[in-house]
Amino acid sequence: MRQAYQQTFGIFDYIGQAQIESTRTDPSQSRPFASMELHPGEDTYSVSGTLEFLRVFARSGVGKYFNLSLTEILDYPHHIVREMVKISEEMRKKEEPVVEAVEKALSEGT
Repeated sequence: MRQAYQQTFGIFDYIGQAQIESTRTDPSQSRPFASMELHPGEDTYSVSGTLEFLRVFARSGVGKYFNLSLTEILDYPHHIVREMVKISEEMRKKEEPVVEAVEKALSEGT
């Protein structure tokens, strides 16, 4: 019954896999556990927000301003982390003109 459900709703193509397995001559290419591999519909990582948070962590410099590693920050509650990111982005924006002025002075001096 499970195989019929999975075949019908595109979770796993048992018929297609059987056809592929029947044409293989090399036993090392066999995939007996193919029906248990991760289905694209089961992928929660790509929609979990993890990648976006990694980008925010790198962009905002929250680790630098609070002297915390990524894993340490992940231990904090979400509302605290959001505030830390806001504060870090504000601090980074304040520092940008100073950094640009220093870089300009250094480039003109050389």
